[in-house]
Amino acid sequence: MLFFYLNFCFYDKLRQFLLTLSTRSLVQRNRRTLARRSLYGPRSLKGFERLEGRRLLAFDLAEVNSDFLGERSANANWVYESSNKSDVQWIHQYKTGQSILNIRSKIQHHNFVLPFDVDSNGMVEPQDVLIVINELNRARSSDESVTNSTVSNSVRLYFYDVNSNGITDPIDVLQIINRLNRPAPNNSDFKGVYFIGNSLSVDAIYNYQGAYQFSIQCNQNLQTIFDTPSGTCPGGESNPNAVRWDAAFSERSYEFVSVQPFYFTTLDQNVEIISTWMKLQPDSKFILHSGWPNLSATSVYHQSLDPNEQFVHSKSHIDALTERIRDAFPGRGISNTNIIGTIESIRQDIAAGTSPIASLNELYRDPVHFDALGQYIATNSIYVAMGRTIDESILVERIAPVIRNYLNPKIVANVKR
Repeated sequence: MLFFYLNFCFYDKLRQFLLTLSTRSLVQRNRRTLARRSLYGPRSLKGFERLEGRRLLAFDLAEVNSDFLGERSANANWVYESSNKSDVQWIHQYKTGQSILNIRSKIQHHNFVLPFDVDSNGMVEPQDVLIVINELNRARSSDESVTNSTVSNSVRLYFYDVNSNGITDPIDVLQIINRLNRPAPNNSDFKGVYFIGNSLSVDAIYNYQGAYQFSIQCNQNLQTIFDTPSGTCPGGESNPNAVRWDAAFSERSYEFVSVQPFYFTTLDQNVEIISTWMKLQPDSKFILHSGWPNLSATSVYHQSLDPNEQFVHSKSHIDALTERIRDAFPGRGISNTNIIGTIESIRQDIAAGTSPIASLNELYRDPVHFDALGQYIATNSIYVAMGRTIDESILVERIAPVIRNYLNPKIVANVKR
């Protein structure tokens, strides 16, 4: 009886709270909060306009799984210890055994290891919903911003910011409820690959055959994707294979994880971010998807590496990143697609007049993205990095046999496993 009484109290409190959220005063307060206090500057007010129109609350609370007692995460072995403020970043520390995981982010109240676990007890449960509700009510009653900017050393935090947008808002409540309503994921190995990158990764997986999921953010680098896991390309929210990386890694162990570095990040940044993901996916084989330069900048392949400079698609930068990751994780399966090496080999053959491809323009559909030939190279480079064989059926109607016979050995020779 006590169990059912507590459940009734929980849902009654939840119902009352959600009904109060539809008032105009809360909408206006959150409008001001978004405009003034968001870590990423002014943000779209669409979510709160939908709240004002009550469409956000259009779900039946009876559908919430009242029998849900909590679910232990696949990453529950990482135990949250404390958080510290350092310059403009927060350092959230987790431990497992003697291993330490420090996650650096501008976001104070997001749990990057277990995003729906507000109280960091390793479980997703109704208690997490109540904590966020209490925080929103506390901020409203004291007329404070729901963005907590308290600076303190070595404190334990509640992770109210479920969607990692820099504020605590009703969306965070709904995301936990949606997670509680979802069928429990299969925590066994996902026999597939998880892709992290931007549109260059899309060109690589456009013709991919096999199970996969992804976190793709257009024109963004790994640092941005790490800091804002809920971001996506326009329209990407509706893709069933799109799963934010923090939720994906907390629920499954993938067979392969492909990561694609990009501009405006340093070597040190990429090493730290990829190392964090490798710790969160200790049984996965990692693929460094090199990407490729703009059509007008293929000469950067020969550019020497300055570790303090930002990423470019050069041999020295990709090789240094691969070497540092391998040194940090000896014995782990780490491959490098080295697509930049394949392109350079083709370029040299074109210059020597020995290639059936007349120009590198034939690889690109625009100055940045690949056309059929380039996509053939990219997808098969992923396959070879995974230990699979070349798939000659990819875009078979658009690629002549003589071209495939020319490209296949180059792809195999340049991928580094």
